[in-house]
Amino acid sequence: MNLSTPSSDISMTQSLVSQVFERLMGDSALTFDLYQGTVHSLSGVRIIYLSTDIIRGIHSALHYEAGDAWRVILKTAGYVWGKRVAQSLDRELGAIAGRKLEKLTVDEYVALLENYFSMHGWGKMTITLDDAQSHGIVVARLEHSIFGAALSSVPGNVDEMIAGMLRGMFENISGQELDCIETPHPPDGAKDMAAFIITAPKRIQGLSNLVDQKAAFSEFLDELRAGN
Repeated sequence: MNLSTPSSDISMTQSLVSQVFERLMGDSALTFDLYQGTVHSLSGVRIIYLSTDIIRGIHSALHYEAGDAWRVILKTAGYVWGKRVAQSLDRELGAIAGRKLEKLTVDEYVALLENYFSMHGWGKMTITLDDAQSHGIVVARLEHSIFGAALSSVPGNVDEMIAGMLRGMFENISGQELDCIETPHPPDGAKDMAAFIITAPKRIQGLSNLVDQKAAFSEFLDELRAGN
């Protein structure tokens, strides 16, 4: 899939995407084994649910063992998870709807990802591609993040795992090496929102000075649009 060139396939509506995803990940598509304490999807992939208490425990253990490197660890874990989620969705979409991820239009794939984050309790994800074709930038906004709720007392960005997941998901479908960064401040001073930028790794590395300066979200976009 080319993020800037939608497929010529007939596009599913947002409603149909939601219906397909409900069949993929809704309660009717899951197998619950209360004796074993497991939940599996239609294709046999094991589903794991994270509570805020578990997230706080994971953060506490990682911070104790690795200090501030806990962010790197969770971002790496999110990247691996995001890749596996994309591969799992590809298999299950084929089984349910006879479609492959690579055959979806860009809008369909975005709708699928937004539904995934919402239905799994990560938060309300909104992905915009306004700058994808002209500047190679994908922007994602996450409201009511579970990490923000669980780690509200932790200073700085806490959604590193989400950043890793976004990188893995878009990298898998684009076939290009990407990176994702959570900006220090959400757009327009919005509360309870995390904002992410997905683009080429070298361009993300070139934003390190803005990260150190805790620059506004708009400054990150301006820097990339100017040709970083």
